[in-house]
Amino acid sequence: MNLLQKVMRTSSPKFYPYSLSFADCQCKKTTHMLKRISEIISQVNIIIFVDNKNDQQQQMYLRLEKYISDGKLPNDTKVILDTIPHKKVLEEFKEIFRNNRKHQILIFKFNHAQLAKLMDGIVLGKDENVRSTVGFQIFVDEGDIVTKHQNTKTVQDGQPKSHHAFIKIRDKYREKNIKCYVEFISATPQNILGNYPIEKIFTYPQPEDYVGFKDIDFVHFPKPK
Repeated sequence: MNLLQKVMRTSSPKFYPYSLSFADCQCKKTTHMLKRISEIISQVNIIIFVDNKNDQQQQMYLRLEKYISDGKLPNDTKVILDTIPHKKVLEEFKEIFRNNRKHQILIFKFNHAQLAKLMDGIVLGKDENVRSTVGFQIFVDEGDIVTKHQNTKTVQDGQPKSHHAFIKIRDKYREKNIKCYVEFISATPQNILGNYPIEKIFTYPQPEDYVGFKDIDFVHFPKPK
């Protein structure tokens, strides 16, 4: 039995409707998220929201693929990007719910179009098998992307479309009786703490070799001769 199998068999991680992973900038927050994924992926599938940039999504994808190749996630872990066609996303969700498929990680950019695609997948997937026990842990990388309006419970005028969609997705999980948990990842969590009912905060210490802004001295450049 390898280390991953021992962790997955012996640990019983607790899930929270809303939680926060907090650490300073450049303090390996993504590394901590990957470790948490390895601890829970046998129980829930994973959705990761990244900022609305292709390079951020690609970076996350490459890190996950390396984590799998290093043996830190199950060999059959499947990583799905929102770059696949809408029809393919729906097929993937139908398969997940139909067969209670586990070890799935979906990476979506946080914009209205991709969130709508995710919403369709949730609805049609659950309709495929209403008795499915599949659940999801959502990780919101750079958690500030979901704090663009103070009202995080109901849709109202003046909210960004992506904010609307995030509210609707959470409502749809409740309506369809799908287990869903949200964990925000942030170095600046003030808005998250003010707008969401956070039940658990995971904090991580600075590495010994950490260099922050307080450790950097301002030095004048010498004047050219």
